[in-house]
Amino acid sequence: MYPNGVIKLDVRLTIKMDDESLLLVNYSGKILLNESSLAKWQAGELITSEDCYFITNPLVRTESESYAWMNARVFIGKMGSAQAVNNEGKPSYVTYDVYQIEA
Repeated sequence: MYPNGVIKLDVRLTIKMDDESLLLVNYSGKILLNESSLAKWQAGELITSEDCYFITNPLVRTESESYAWMNARVFIGKMGSAQAVNNEGKPSYVTYDVYQIEA
């Protein structure tokens, strides 16, 4: 976390598609929680894109012919919602809306 409260993302994951194709996704990004959204996060409550700034820049790589077009595209992601660790047994997760940038 930066001194101004911005959290820097550095995420690497593999996605297995329905057709068994593999996508390697790396993304960086930034999160900025205000006092209200930070309190909700710390309490294990759901936060949404209305609560904070949470933007990513996914880079997709694949050897799949079906998804090869993604290798040459630029994407931007915006958090839809995030569920923090909680005492109610709800699973933690993050959802994103991802957009392809057109020239």
